[in-house]
Amino acid sequence: MTIDKSFSINAKTCTLKYNSQKNGETIFADNIKYIIPIYQRPYSWTDEQIRKFLSDIFLGYWGSDGNIIKEPMFIGTMQLAEKDLERKEQQVIDGQQRLTTFLILLKVLKMEFPNCEELESIHFDWLETKSITEHSKRILINCYHSTHLKSII
Repeated sequence: MTIDKSFSINAKTCTLKYNSQKNGETIFADNIKYIIPIYQRPYSWTDEQIRKFLSDIFLGYWGSDGNIIKEPMFIGTMQLAEKDLERKEQQVIDGQQRLTTFLILLKVLKMEFPNCEELESIHFDWLETKSITEHSKRILINCYHSTHLKSII
């Protein structure tokens, strides 16, 4: 059996905004725009999946006993294509449901806590869909421009 050495997987751990690991990367680094390619299914998470995701985030932060946990939280793997540094884009091969839900969560938090310094620097144009479905496009457009919670989804 011959192993194709031209195929490699560059796996790494990334954090959302700050990374203290040596050579650690962040999702919100370098103003990269994440692109959901046209061949990806549209956003399709149900209320149950969204609740589970949010519950995992809150449990990961607060812990089951209400004490803040000082350890990283795993929210799942993502598969991304090679970065296009010239265009500052990276295609999302796997993980778009979590990224889109996370974008919605950030938008809701920013609307609910408009004076939060940490949220002020977050922009919402870091995710784009090439989907042909209007539902997926509308979710992201609403996240960019909405000023009322009910108009996001």
